[in-house]
Amino acid sequence: MKLAFKVLAALLLVVVVALTAAGWLIDRNVGNTYRTYVDNAGRRQLQQTASQAAQLYAAQPDWAVVQAWLDQLPRQMPMGAMRGHMMGRGPARQPMQAASRAQGILVHPETGIPLASGGAAVSAAQLRAGAPVEAGGSVLALLVPTESDPALGSAETEVLAQVQTAIGSAALIGGITAALLGGILAWTISRPLRALHQGVVALAAGDRQTQVIVHSRDELGELAQAFNQMAHTLQEQEALRQRMLADIAHELRTPLSVVQGNLQAILDGVYPLAMPEIELVYAETQLLSRLLQDLHELAQAEAGNLPLERQTVDVTSALERMAARFAPLAESKQVTLRVDAPSRPVAINADPDRLQQILHNLLGNALRHTPPGGTICLAAGPPHAGSVRLSVTDSGPGIPPEHLPYIFERFYRGDRSRARSEDRTAGAGLGLAIARALVEAHGGAIGVTSPPGKGATFWVELPLAHAALAPR
Repeated sequence: MKLAFKVLAALLLVVVVALTAAGWLIDRNVGNTYRTYVDNAGRRQLQQTASQAAQLYAAQPDWAVVQAWLDQLPRQMPMGAMRGHMMGRGPARQPMQAASRAQGILVHPETGIPLASGGAAVSAAQLRAGAPVEAGGSVLALLVPTESDPALGSAETEVLAQVQTAIGSAALIGGITAALLGGILAWTISRPLRALHQGVVALAAGDRQTQVIVHSRDELGELAQAFNQMAHTLQEQEALRQRMLADIAHELRTPLSVVQGNLQAILDGVYPLAMPEIELVYAETQLLSRLLQDLHELAQAEAGNLPLERQTVDVTSALERMAARFAPLAESKQVTLRVDAPSRPVAINADPDRLQQILHNLLGNALRHTPPGGTICLAAGPPHAGSVRLSVTDSGPGIPPEHLPYIFERFYRGDRSRARSEDRTAGAGLGLAIARALVEAHGGAIGVTSPPGKGATFWVELPLAHAALAPR
């Protein structure tokens, strides 16, 4: 069953139950209220007739004359008023009957014996329902109905029937209106869901460009926007995957071609089987091994499977060790390498080996693009908001603004000044991507700033350790 039909059926069920309960309660309350009104009106009319009978008896003290006068009165007294007294007034609805009127009878106020005719005494309930016939401040008789008809008269029954018909018509109109509005609501809910279903089917079929039109700003609209964002992300990931495969193929093709060409030349006797040729082939295999190792680490880090052995690491010691490791290379390139460590000990929670790998990639990248006579600074800022910022700043040519958003992507070489050099020492173009993956695995952040022509600053924010190191 479609969701729209389920929603509509549920709404109709709720409406039917609500209207039925409301109609029943309204009909019951209106009927009881109307019957109470008729009873009170009949009671007043009975009391008025009793007063007239008292006046007649005062003028001619003969109960037979008074009773004869009562018998000749038109039967307009709604004796349904007696029902509440004679039969007990309760919430139960009495059945509608044809019009029926009752004639009054005069009885003794205590014994209930008729005063003007023979017969048995009336019941105690009739006595309680009777209207007193008074003269001189004394109750001389009671006027009680001779018929105990609990039903309403024809006029009252017709009015009550009209009220009940109006209630039923209102319930029917309300039900139809609710059904129409429920159908519109069900269609409104199911339309974006159908669109999402079609989008999911298209996405599952391989259409990464599929998008769903957002019709509203409610939860369904947010769901549609999330789906569009997911489809867009999948499209970007697919494009990145294809580009990565193309880059990997390109990166592997060059060293493999060198290895294959040199080995073929040795086999053909073009090159002698000498150490220089073997060293060249071996260097290319090392490049292949490094490329595959970088890709493996990058895949592990992005998948969250990279093992980390977190420890409390002193920031100053880590920067000084990295500076000492690169000092000979910096001196050979005539680059000044300095460390700007914090004055107070700062401890971070990190894997020491992975931290050295992060700094190694950032510092190696800076050395490749700092000209002779330039300066590279390894620094650490003061702790802030539970983390500390480490930075590597070089005095190279900088990075053009249009390349900054892509600088941490795999194999990205948009800036030729930062491309791999001819001596093939620049790596496979994965150093910054690996650094970002390692930083994110630590729960930190990484970024770069590069004012035009003023070098570049790569920064890393890592969480502080819970326990501070003791002062040195």
